[in-house]
Amino acid sequence: MRRIDKKKLDLEFELYYNCTSYDVNSIGIEKRQHIFVGLLYICLGLGNEMMYIPCVWALWRLFSKDRSAPTCYKLMFYLGIVDCLGIICQHCSLEFGVCRGQWLACWLPLTTYCYLSINRCMVIYDTDLADSLFRGRRFLAVNSHIWVYGFVWLFPPSFITHRPSAIFNHT
Repeated sequence: MRRIDKKKLDLEFELYYNCTSYDVNSIGIEKRQHIFVGLLYICLGLGNEMMYIPCVWALWRLFSKDRSAPTCYKLMFYLGIVDCLGIICQHCSLEFGVCRGQWLACWLPLTTYCYLSINRCMVIYDTDLADSLFRGRRFLAVNSHIWVYGFVWLFPPSFITHRPSAIFNHT
C-alpha cells in the first residue's frame, strides 16, 4: 500500500488552487455588471414560475377530487413543488445556513425522476406490482427515502478533504 505524503498534497493544492495572481479590481465594476442579462434571467425565472403554477394547481385539483389518483401524478406534483422552490432558492441571497438551493433544485428532483421512471416501468410490466409498491403508505416511504437521500447531499463533504482546517472553512 502506497503512503501519501501530506506535505506533497499541500504543495500540490497550493500550486493548482492558488488564486493570488487574480485581482478583482483589474476589471472595472461597470464592465462586470450586465443589466440586460440580469433582467433576462429575472424574466425567464418569473415566466417559468408562472407556467408551473397552473400545472401544479391542476395536479392538486386532481388529488382533491380523486384520492386514488395514480402515483405518477403524485410524484409529478411533488416535482412541481420542488422545482418551484428550487427556482426561488437558486438566488444567492436566499441561501441561508445549510439550506442550499442546489440541493433543492438538483438532488431531490433527480432522485424523484429515478423513482418516477421506476414507477412507470413497473406499471408497464405489472400494474398490480406497481400498486403494491407505490400506493398508500408505501408512497410516503418512497417520498421520505427521497428526502433522506437528499439530506445526504445537503451538507458539504468536508470529510473527504486532506486539509484538517477545511472542516471549519466551508461556506
